[in-house]
Amino acid sequence: MSARTAAMGHIIAETLRGLAYFAAPIIVLTAAGFIIFGSPGVFLTIPIAALMFVMTTIITGTAVGYAIAWLLTHVKFVRRYKTIIGGVAVAIVMGGYLFAILGPMEGMNLSVMGWFPTGWVLDVGVLGVGGAIEGSTVKAIGSMVTSALIIIGGMFATERITSGYWFSEPVSIDDDDEPTDHSERSFRLGPLPFPEFISQPTRRVSEWVIVRSIRDPSRLSYLMLPAVVVFDAVFIAYSDGVLDVTLAPVLAIGLPWILSEITAMNPLGDEGSMLPMTVATIPARQYVHGLLVPGLLYGLPIAGVLTALAGMISPYSSMEIAGLVGITLYLTLVAVTIAPALGMMMPRFDAISIGRSDDVLPPRISTIVIHSLSVVVPGALLGGLLLGPELTRTALSFIFGGLPAFVLGLLDMGGVGWFEQLMTDIQAIDIATLRYGLGGGLFAGGLLVAGICYRNAISRFEKYEQQ
Repeated sequence: MSARTAAMGHIIAETLRGLAYFAAPIIVLTAAGFIIFGSPGVFLTIPIAALMFVMTTIITGTAVGYAIAWLLTHVKFVRRYKTIIGGVAVAIVMGGYLFAILGPMEGMNLSVMGWFPTGWVLDVGVLGVGGAIEGSTVKAIGSMVTSALIIIGGMFATERITSGYWFSEPVSIDDDDEPTDHSERSFRLGPLPFPEFISQPTRRVSEWVIVRSIRDPSRLSYLMLPAVVVFDAVFIAYSDGVLDVTLAPVLAIGLPWILSEITAMNPLGDEGSMLPMTVATIPARQYVHGLLVPGLLYGLPIAGVLTALAGMISPYSSMEIAGLVGITLYLTLVAVTIAPALGMMMPRFDAISIGRSDDVLPPRISTIVIHSLSVVVPGALLGGLLLGPELTRTALSFIFGGLPAFVLGLLDMGGVGWFEQLMTDIQAIDIATLRYGLGGGLFAGGLLVAGICYRNAISRFEKYEQQ
């Protein structure tokens, strides 16, 4: 099979898949346009606009994807520094996403957005409504011409890129030569220093955990969720002019969430074929300690310092800033401890295929969801109890009392009075009692759960030793 056949077949298959997803919305939108405007032209213009959008998007994405794959395998500089380059690229994409989704800055004229070619496809769609919606014929023609150029040029570019990607020899770099067992993983592998008082087996595990994350950043793709949430919150606060009020609480919750998920969410799966050797050479307790050390040694101070710096530009009092830093350290400690235990409870050993890659092993979705809820929910409650206890009390009364009463009322079921009374009882709780009672319970419960997870991780690793 030639490169042209394979590339064009891939584009056609993805185009048909995209049209299958868009078929129902296209039919509904076309029918609605005909019913509302009474113009049969929509049966032509809307499907054409949708086809142009799908084809140009897929062809552009395919060409860019293969180009990135070629760079990663055939350019030594890109392959050597792919983590740094990838991080910068993600930051740029995230910035563009935030700018496009969350709105422009104050004073920007939105009309300029209409001159971007990506919006011209809408002018093609409205040509068929008989003038009921004002569109630009010039932009519609420009959209069709631009789409034709993208489709033709993209097919040609994809063929050339795939030929170079598939049929040329990839480059190799010396640093990619990896040791075959833990005994050969020397201290020079660790990009970060570790204190000498940490035992050698524990230090080796910690070093290898960090090196694995750096050399295979694709396995950290699940970090996009917390990163998007945190960046969205910060950007919205900046746009609304309340960054000084919002930044410290967001970092107090977001940093433990992100830092605790970097290294040890799927430790057994990450070992892969080396798991039997790892189990045979490293005691369970030292192995688990090695998983925890990076997060505790570096995550704790990073989260604490950044939260404290954000607190310095906030209007909060010294006690409130100290409380936010305490919440950050507490959440980081708990999150780092429960992450490997959850990963060992629900390990993923089967790689997920991304393109031609077959060695991407992200954690299970259930692991990520449980861990995220275990960090974000207690963190939000603690932050609310510290900075806005009255609002937190109202929110709790609505969640546990008002909302169930409302739902039961809609369904005409019993129990409405009980939940309404519960809402009243929660609202009547004294602020000091709520703050210290619920806050103390969350702190004690989190430490208890962390201790249980720590013991559970050790026992699960010991079971592998006995097999």
